[in-house]
Amino acid sequence: MGTQGSVYVVNIPSKSLNRIDQVAVKFHDREIAYNRELGIFLRLQDLGIDNVCGHRVPLLTDYDDELLAIEMTIVSPPFCLDFGGAYLDRPPDYSPEVWPIGKK
Repeated sequence: MGTQGSVYVVNIPSKSLNRIDQVAVKFHDREIAYNRELGIFLRLQDLGIDNVCGHRVPLLTDYDDELLAIEMTIVSPPFCLDFGGAYLDRPPDYSPEVWPIGKK
């Protein structure tokens, strides 16, 4: 269990080789978190990004809007995970009191 939902490791037959691969499937509790995270994965996929500053990024392999599920590759450290709290193209909905924190 996580803050956005539950993640499971799933064994699936490899599409190209005679072996079993593992993927992670994340089932989201809330549609808004699912849509945010899926948006991040789709943007990264469109841009061909598989690492950020040397940290590996899981790759989107499938998703299901009805189940609020995202299937992704499993990466080894160092890695960037959990885009459920990330925002695209707009700042988060923090109150004005929160934004000044850390600014001096």
